[in-house]
Amino acid sequence: MKRLLIASAALAVSAAFIAGPASAQKTYVMKIGFPTINDSNHLAAKWTEVEIEKKSAGRIDVKVFPAGQLGKIPRQIEGIQLGTQEALQIPPGFFVGVNRGFMVPDSPGLFDSVQHQFRALNHPPFRDKFLMQGASKGFIGTMVWSCGDTSIATLKPFKTLEDIKGRKIRVLATPLERAVMEKLGAIGVPMPYTEVLPAMQRKVIDGVRSGIIVMYPSKFYTVAEQSLA
Repeated sequence: MKRLLIASAALAVSAAFIAGPASAQKTYVMKIGFPTINDSNHLAAKWTEVEIEKKSAGRIDVKVFPAGQLGKIPRQIEGIQLGTQEALQIPPGFFVGVNRGFMVPDSPGLFDSVQHQFRALNHPPFRDKFLMQGASKGFIGTMVWSCGDTSIATLKPFKTLEDIKGRKIRVLATPLERAVMEKLGAIGVPMPYTEVLPAMQRKVIDGVRSGIIVMYPSKFYTVAEQSLA
């Protein structure tokens, strides 16, 4: 598994939630969905569950749905817009259809380190504007954090950048991520996260670009173990 000097980020968004005074005693259910499991998305969702239930004195019943239980990412994005799902936690680039500015954190070389990325993304003048980019389409950003360095896991080992040329690598569905693969001589293949492992098992793709913190809990190493060096 070769590491690239690119940091990855995650974003939590939610639908507008307003409880009127006439319904002061009513209990609301808040569903938080995301495609991964046992990673920073999952930990953030559990923390959110505890904090919201505590601060709402139990009026908001938070339910956490990892591993794509509420559907693939496009369906969950639609769920936010339709009001059938209250919150979603995914990399910002998945919201490129809402606003192209959401893919900015994935820019290669933009940050010196994961810590630099976290500080930059959460600098108030930037953060406040970044989280509100989707407000006109029903999305309110609630928090953004760094998930570690970006890595590439492949079915066959590669020792140099020449070795990755021509390989089909799963990326986020953004022009920027496809451009990164093009510069490396590889082919960027957008694909729903829940389909990545089966696609690698069937050799439909040759690898995946993601973070180790995400790939390990999802057991990508079971098909890319030759690349773990």
